[in-house]
Amino acid sequence: MCVCYEKFTKVYSCNLSGLVWNASKFLAEDKSSGLLLSALFGYTDKLYLVPALAYIRFTISIGGLYFRTLNPPSSKRSHIAAPAKTN
Repeated sequence: MCVCYEKFTKVYSCNLSGLVWNASKFLAEDKSSGLLLSALFGYTDKLYLVPALAYIRFTISIGGLYFRTLNPPSSKRSHIAAPAKTN
């Protein structure tokens, strides 16, 4: 059952929803630069809504985990006073 209708968008895929990005006119996937970007980063000249939302969610999730490691929680020993020095 397809939930995307033609009246919402001109170019659509039944499983992936509406077309968000179409860069095939200036950076086609089958040209040399598009092939290189596709091999290195998974570039596609047509981006649909469902994969776009998945990319955004993945980037936010991984970015959140990364930035959490940059600021680790303070250690539990910070509230304990240092031992007194004896002479």
